[in-house]
Amino acid sequence: MNNSKYKNMGINSNSGFSLIEVLITLAITGIIIIAVYSFINVGSNQYKSTKERTDLQQELTQINKLISEHIKESQEDIIRYYKANDGSYVIHTGVSNASVTYKMYVYNASTNSLYIYDEPTVVDEINATNSAAKITEDSVDNLISDNVTEFDVSFVSNSLDDDGNPVEAQKEVSTETVGAYTLTMYTPATDGTLVNIDSKIVVNKRTATSNETYSLRN
Repeated sequence: MNNSKYKNMGINSNSGFSLIEVLITLAITGIIIIAVYSFINVGSNQYKSTKERTDLQQELTQINKLISEHIKESQEDIIRYYKANDGSYVIHTGVSNASVTYKMYVYNASTNSLYIYDEPTVVDEINATNSAAKITEDSVDNLISDNVTEFDVSFVSNSLDDDGNPVEAQKEVSTETVGAYTLTMYTPATDGTLVNIDSKIVVNKRTATSNETYSLRN
């Protein structure tokens, strides 16, 4: 009996995948891999974005917490701040004594950095010369944040203007030039004065802003 017909049929039935089938399989596999990668990448980016926003808000919250803690302990006849011509600030929350530890906050506008220092124990040391020196000190140990792109301080009253903004209640005490800086010192102008601080921090092009008003001790 001639089995060539069956042999040929057997060869054809076991010849494996055709080239077209292989290409189709590869294409489908590629589509699946791309879809899985895209899904993982989107999830990773969302996690990173959420973490960045959370970290940003936590950093701003910590800044406000520190400032609030010390300014609220300040008295109207003690607290003052210097504003430099480049937008830097030095806030003197008071003079240290046995019961209260006052602090000095320094914002360097050129480096977007905010620092905290112990307040001088001698009133005469609270001056434009020492304030200018603190702006340029750049102490890593005293650094709070180097992401503060905006920082503004003012003394305001409980009254609001027609636009709903706090009314300014501060007086300019003196203006002195120290090196490259011209510093103007401000103190509260009326009783019941509040301290208004606007701040903004930016990390990886993400922004968080804050507008806080703190009351002082009478």
